[in-house]
Amino acid sequence: MSIPLPEYHKYEDFQIRTKKLHEIHDLGLDPYPHKFSITNSLGKDSWKANVI
Repeated sequence: MSIPLPEYHKYEDFQIRTKKLHEIHDLGLDPYPHKFSITNSLGKDSWKANVI
């Protein structure tokens, strides 16, 4: 028994997005990374908001 593909698989936008995701993955990049590096903190810049 096979499960039918969802209706949105037929849309061109979905197909283009899927192709682009595969291209990004083929470049060795994770299109949905699980980690990110922290470049700033709220406490560091929050004093600027109080000054204004």
